[in-house]
Amino acid sequence: MSDTHRTPISQILAGIAHPLFAQYTAKRASGYARIAAFRIHLEILREGHCPSEAELAGPPYPSLRAPAALGDVLDVQPRASGDLDVAPPAWTDTKKPAWRISCKPR
Repeated sequence: MSDTHRTPISQILAGIAHPLFAQYTAKRASGYARIAAFRIHLEILREGHCPSEAELAGPPYPSLRAPAALGDVLDVQPRASGDLDVAPPAWTDTKKPAWRISCKPR
């Protein structure tokens, strides 16, 4: 098949497959993000308290927040109550709320 025939076919397939594939990718990423949030929660349980913003910048949190499978960083937001909200990266475009990790007071 020549390139003149292959290009239009590729464009048609990309137009059909991209929207479907993007949805699949976001769903898989949400699953990886949930596992990463669980690992953050386990570290918090091990430490016995939620990390401060300064502690979030130090080990082991940077590696826990950026699992290789996601290719991006989880959004971790401390709350006034001391709890943490953990959300998948913005590119996943998920409608699900962030996961809340409840913490013991310091």
